[in-house]
Amino acid sequence: MTSAKAFYRELSALGVVLSIDDRGRLLFDAPKGVMTDELMIGIRSHREELVAIVERIDERAAIMEHDAGIPRSDAERMARMEVIDDTPKPMPRGVICPWCRGNLLIDALGGLKCLDCWRLAWVSVPGAIVRADAQKIDLGI
Repeated sequence: MTSAKAFYRELSALGVVLSIDDRGRLLFDAPKGVMTDELMIGIRSHREELVAIVERIDERAAIMEHDAGIPRSDAERMARMEVIDDTPKPMPRGVICPWCRGNLLIDALGGLKCLDCWRLAWVSVPGAIVRADAQKIDLGI
């Protein structure tokens, strides 16, 4: 039997989105034809752990959104990576956050965002990517 985290990753890969309603019930939204009897059995057998995972992701995303001002979609993606242990590998030598010197960077809207300080560390510009602290022009982002 797979772990709840592995099962959550499997569901996510299939496009299944889990959520919790006001009464604490685990809900899912899946593309048509994706949900099989096997997946439903897996959801039932991992229900408590899946609820805990979804609650933890929601909590982490809310903190990132509030404290760091990260857009909710980015915050949810980063929280999923953190909670289900899919954190990125350290970047190659020299690719670090200019703000905190962290080396765990992820793709984000507009460039690479640091997982340590949550700031945009590298910015995408036409034909290049530049350190966020080195940009001299208004990129409108």
